[in-house]
Amino acid sequence: MMRQSIPVIFVLLFGFYLLDSLLLVSCAQVVNPEGGPRDTVPPVLDSARSTLNYQTNFSKQTIELAFDEFIELRDVFTQVVVSPPLATALDVSLERYKTVKVEFAEDEVLRENATYTINFGQAIKDFTAGNVNEFRFVFSTGPFIDSLEVTGKLLDAYTGAPVKDVLLMLYDNLADTVVRTERPFYFARTDQNGQFKIQNVKADTFKVFALEDSNLNYLFDQASERIGFMDSTVVLSDSTPVNVSLLFFQEEPTLRLIDDQADNYGIAKLVFNTEAKDADIRYDDFGQYTWLDYDGDTLRFWYDMASADPFNIYIQQDTILDTVTVSGELKGEFLSNQKQLKMRESVPGTAHNPSRALELNWKFPLKSWDTSRIQLLVDSTKTPVAPKIAIDSADQRKLLFLAPWKEGKPYELVLLPGAVKDVYGLENDTIRGSWRTAVAKDFGKLSVTIKGLDSTQQYIVELLGRNDVFVDRYSIEGVSSNTRSFPSLAPGDYGVRIIADRNRNGRWDPGNYDRKEQPEEIFQQTLENLKANWEVESSVQIDQIKRQ
Repeated sequence: MMRQSIPVIFVLLFGFYLLDSLLLVSCAQVVNPEGGPRDTVPPVLDSARSTLNYQTNFSKQTIELAFDEFIELRDVFTQVVVSPPLATALDVSLERYKTVKVEFAEDEVLRENATYTINFGQAIKDFTAGNVNEFRFVFSTGPFIDSLEVTGKLLDAYTGAPVKDVLLMLYDNLADTVVRTERPFYFARTDQNGQFKIQNVKADTFKVFALEDSNLNYLFDQASERIGFMDSTVVLSDSTPVNVSLLFFQEEPTLRLIDDQADNYGIAKLVFNTEAKDADIRYDDFGQYTWLDYDGDTLRFWYDMASADPFNIYIQQDTILDTVTVSGELKGEFLSNQKQLKMRESVPGTAHNPSRALELNWKFPLKSWDTSRIQLLVDSTKTPVAPKIAIDSADQRKLLFLAPWKEGKPYELVLLPGAVKDVYGLENDTIRGSWRTAVAKDFGKLSVTIKGLDSTQQYIVELLGRNDVFVDRYSIEGVSSNTRSFPSLAPGDYGVRIIADRNRNGRWDPGNYDRKEQPEEIFQQTLENLKANWEVESSVQIDQIKRQ
């Protein structure tokens, strides 16, 4: 019996078919590549297979945008913005992994002789590396495309540094509420240098607004979002180029108490969402000791009372009144746990600047000291020195020692038991410390003259060390120029920050959109390097200081 054999050609064809099927299945699976350099190039539009961009006399049609690699669409609803706005949102979809399809609603009627821009924002990303193509599709329903531009720069209101990745938006609706209720007519994003360019703009009058769009909806609807705005509108015409500069800031929130801690006797800690000094604090006053210690957003309400009766601290915040109750019941337990007054820091062991007071920092507010229990000795001969002693009026936990310090001499301080007493009656145990004073020639003298001041305005001047470390602070008012000397500073780099304190509250304030208030101006300048035993005279002309 003869067996039929399958022709070799059929075996080969079947093998090729199977291999081709496996390859097709493999190609259909989009996976992340492994190895090789990191992909940093965004998807590139294949114009030959895409709907023509920058069309004139455009009629409503399906738009197809083909790219050169696999892509994905993200947050289409919030990212894809059309200007002028459409009555109905576009239908944006992804086809065949590489093509974006855009369709208008059937009943959508495009304006006559209008230039439209479809901004895709950060919606189009390559599938593997997430690189974004912030693509714009532009068309005109009339015979020409609008070509006007608005350019400019966005700077941080406090530091003067450029701000990147922020929306700059134009509105032809000039109502103040538009930034909260409507998406912008035109927009662009700032680059690494804080610069922006809004293109294909029509001739019109616009409101300009900058927004850190935290929730990606193109609306100023979160108090935490930083903003910037122009005081006036900008007018675009065929002959007038427009370049603007905006200051970027976060509005100061309405004061709110966000935490309170009053479990420990002697101190109630109140934490706010902004500067604690703005809080309206009142309390039941029956002669008890109190001291309000402000530290940024925190208020430490120190107290001492003779009785165990409670009293209330009241915090008024607009129409809200918070009440914190403290009591003297825990005083005995508090005193038994503490036993003695302790220092926050040890007596300085390094070289002391002879032009400054010696500071001793304690754990609790101080009440008194006993000079008979305090010994200040100088040199190897242990010669007694009689210092002037005072509690710092700004920080009642700080004891100041003033003396005619001798340069380069060793000093020893001895605090015998009971030398210092705090408001709770706690006293110190024996404390010893020694140090050597520095030599005057190890320091330099800096003189700062500030010119160009508005004599009707108040200014705050901050002397800053390297990396903007705070050194000193003072205010100026009623003069057009001012000179201040700093006779004994450590060698190094210094600068000044000058705040135009419009509301005279002693600090820098950001702007407010609803009140049409811009941030208070800040002028900052680096001074000449100060060397040991040098005297530097620096002059600052604030009207000549340029922002970055």
